[in-house]
Amino acid sequence: MKNLERLVCQFRSAIVDAKNAGEFIKDVKLCNFPHGYCDDACDLLAQFLIECGIRICRVSGTYRDDMSENTQGHVWLLTDDQNINDITGDQFRYDPNFFYYDTPVYIGLEDDFHRLFEIDTPVYEHNGLDNHLAELVRLSLDDEEIRKLSHDLDNIVNYFGEMNELDTTDVAPTYQVTGLSNVWREDVVGKHLDRKELLNLAPSVRNDYIEVPQVL
Repeated sequence: MKNLERLVCQFRSAIVDAKNAGEFIKDVKLCNFPHGYCDDACDLLAQFLIECGIRICRVSGTYRDDMSENTQGHVWLLTDDQNINDITGDQFRYDPNFFYYDTPVYIGLEDDFHRLFEIDTPVYEHNGLDNHLAELVRLSLDDEEIRKLSHDLDNIVNYFGEMNELDTTDVAPTYQVTGLSNVWREDVVGKHLDRKELLNLAPSVRNDYIEVPQVL
């Protein structure tokens, strides 16, 4: 337990130190750590713990208030002895709905904060970033393919690292390379269907709106 706590705190401190040193200025997610980064942070922490010989599971939950459309997701890790490992809980420190939770690193059994989240996906063992990526894109890979994927991903990440070293201060952003631009007509109201005529064409109408089958 003490070793696990040391490793998790070490990992969180490394991210914070790198952020404070300006390493994540160009990273739209990491630059706001811990806000909005619980999923990726958990995957990176899981990879780190796996490399240290620790078996870990990934947990994803959703908070829902009295209004069902107001939801908030959160992700953390779980050890075999049911101890939670959470390094992004303090992103909720200003929110009364989450008890102003301000614990940067939480390692322990389920507390009131984590009980707020309804577990919405099966808890599964994290097998590392390569396997996790394969699961996300629904790929079935053997060990050799996973090793190749890991090598390719390392090359891609290293290439982006080389690109970040380039000085692009005076380089204008390029959104497309064809030189074409959109051609818009004048914003003039033309002939259009009457609202009642349009609703009469619909198979089902409720309160002057077209009613369609529920999707979700």
